[in-house]
Amino acid sequence: MTGKTIRFIILSVLCVLQAGTVCAQSVIFPQEKQPGRADVTSSASGTTLTLSNDLLSASYTNESGKVLFGGCSQLGFAAGTELFTIVFQDSTAVPASSFKVSDWRMTSFEGNKEATLALRNPSESTQKFDITLREALDIPAYIKGSVTLSDAFSQSALPGLVTGGAIDIDAPLSLELPPLSVFVYDGVCK
Repeated sequence: MTGKTIRFIILSVLCVLQAGTVCAQSVIFPQEKQPGRADVTSSASGTTLTLSNDLLSASYTNESGKVLFGGCSQLGFAAGTELFTIVFQDSTAVPASSFKVSDWRMTSFEGNKEATLALRNPSESTQKFDITLREALDIPAYIKGSVTLSDAFSQSALPGLVTGGAIDIDAPLSLELPPLSVFVYDGVCK
């Protein structure tokens, strides 16, 4: 199973909801062409949910309190495929299909748009280096945008780093860390 497949299945499992038609948050894949918005629909009886986007469609059924996977033809998963099994330290295996469900409901997860940038120079000499916020914060290549930094606490200005304004995550930064220094910034991603 690929990482994309696992992420889709996890999103599918997490988007359990009530009867009616509901739209889930956008699914982001690590590729340029995105599959679009994931929509969740419920059958008239409210016992079957289908999660789909422009690429994939997967369904789930609440049958007497058990969630059964209804399949995903695009990935070659047949109805009844066991999505996951939890294996405990004593080797006891509990398949997902054995979980008891008391209620379907929609859960929405918002991405965390905050970041912390900490820079430390333990050396007794000034350290100069070039870096982007993408590299410093380990931001995946498919994410675009900017980060606005602010001082996490009272500290002197760091040469080469601007606070209070949006910084493109791919803009090169030439930083100069004074000897034996620590700088910490709060960031908000846009």
